[in-house]
Amino acid sequence: MSNSQTAEQSQFRDGADEVTQLTNRRSKKRSRVWDFFKELPDEGKAICVYCQTKLSYHQGIGVSHFKRHILSGCQEFPQDLDRNAIFPVSDPAADGRGFVLDPAVTRDFMTKFWINANIAFRKIENGFFKKMMKSAHPSLNVHGRKTLKKDCVGVYDEEKKKIQNSLANSGSSVSFTTDMWTSV
Repeated sequence: MSNSQTAEQSQFRDGADEVTQLTNRRSKKRSRVWDFFKELPDEGKAICVYCQTKLSYHQGIGVSHFKRHILSGCQEFPQDLDRNAIFPVSDPAADGRGFVLDPAVTRDFMTKFWINANIAFRKIENGFFKKMMKSAHPSLNVHGRKTLKKDCVGVYDEEKKKIQNSLANSGSSVSFTTDMWTSV
């Protein structure tokens, strides 16, 4: 056996040991349930710190059964702790189940989007845009470019009045200047 073969085999073994060390690392436990459970890796279980109940656990499987145990199964859970505050339930309005379409609000947002994005009015009549809006909410009616223009002018007038009122109530003078300087 040559020295080069021995060096290659040694390098291979070192690389294999390194891979083994990487695979033996444990990932960080991010769930709140680990505040209430302690892992027993030799048994493949985790134990509740309050009632000492052992529940099955293996790295990589879910921990929702731990959560259910804390929320309803643990008889020794401290009375002064609010179980529901530990694991807040999602708000039905946040996931869209309680959503009610308000066409006026949608129209206002669409107008302000058109102004902010500097999109041509004719793009509102694009077939794909209308299909996209219908897919978002089937009862949504997309208005035409003339209505959009009228809404944009309305927003302009509102903002103009706000600025005029703000300047009138400021109690000081304001000067506007322009400069025709351009960069070449």
